[in-house]
Amino acid sequence: MKIEKDRVGHTNLFTSYDKIVDHYSLVALQFNNKLVLESIRKIIPDSVNVNSIPELIEWFQTFMTWNQEPELTELQRFNYVPTLLKTRTGRCGEWAILFTALLNAVNFVARIVVDFEDHVWTEVWMIRRWVHVDCTLEAPRNFDHPFIYKTDFKHKIIQILAFSPFGIEEVTEKYRPPSMIEAHNLGASKA
Repeated sequence: MKIEKDRVGHTNLFTSYDKIVDHYSLVALQFNNKLVLESIRKIIPDSVNVNSIPELIEWFQTFMTWNQEPELTELQRFNYVPTLLKTRTGRCGEWAILFTALLNAVNFVARIVVDFEDHVWTEVWMIRRWVHVDCTLEAPRNFDHPFIYKTDFKHKIIQILAFSPFGIEEVTEKYRPPSMIEAHNLGASKA
């Protein structure tokens, strides 16, 4: 599949599972595009330690601007990395797309994670596992706190998928706290 400049962008709210899967499958192809990754490397200041994810998050939060538009339906949404490098604005989706690409650009292996309850973040491969990273949150909650969406934001954790240029993975269970998994399993065993 080829990503055409700004054809992936300008999206509205999604209404179907298939549209979300198709959309983020296309978005993820950028995370393996050498030209896209090179354009990102050029914008990172020399003063930023590219081997430190907390430092990258701290810099990234000053680089990007959170879009304060009151009506989500009126937001112009961009998902093409070069466009995001120019606009430097958005909400969780735009932030996660650009941050995931940034991590891949500085030699981490990262993928984008989509919660069907309307949130998007990043996972990075380290310590032989995928680690939660949310560049929209403040430290320490932004790194390796996968249960935060249930405990702090009260998400139901219904469907969560991770997208990379190499495929899609169902990751819902890793974002459910142990107590939620036990309750789910108990309910299933009674059925």
